[in-house]
Amino acid sequence: MSPDPEDADHAYGDVIRRQLEHEDGLTINRLSWLVASQSFLFTAYAIVLNGLPLARSPFVAARQGALLRIVPELGLATSGLIYLGVLAGLWVTVALRHELRKRRDRTDTARPPLPGNAATHALGLAAPLFLPPIFFLAWAVLLPGR
Repeated sequence: MSPDPEDADHAYGDVIRRQLEHEDGLTINRLSWLVASQSFLFTAYAIVLNGLPLARSPFVAARQGALLRIVPELGLATSGLIYLGVLAGLWVTVALRHELRKRRDRTDTARPPLPGNAATHALGLAAPLFLPPIFFLAWAVLLPGR
C-alpha cells in the first residue's frame, strides 16, 4: 500500500508549522535577552554615574571612566547582535511561510490557513524589529564624546 499524497502533504505542512512555532519562540527569547541585558546595562551605567563624585583615588576614577565607555559599547554590541538574530529568524520565518503557501497552492487539500493576515504579521514584528535599534540608538547617545 503506497502512502497517501494528501497525508504526506499534511505531514509536510505540520513540519513547517512546527518550525514556524520554533522560530516564534526564538524571537521571544531574543527579545527577552534584549530587555534583560539592556536593563542590566542601564542599571550598571546609572550606578557608575552616581559613583563618579565619590571617586577618591585616580585608580577608581580611571575605572569609572572606563566603565562609562565600556557599558554603552556593550549595550551597542548586545543590541546589534540580538537584532541580527531577530533578522535571521525573520528571514527563516518568511521563507517557511512562503514554502507553506507555495505548497498549499499546488495541492487542493483543505488545510487551515496560517493565522493572521499581512497587517497582523507586520504589527507582530514591530517589537522585534524596532526595539533593538531603539536601544542601539539610546546607547549611541550615551557614548562618551557625544
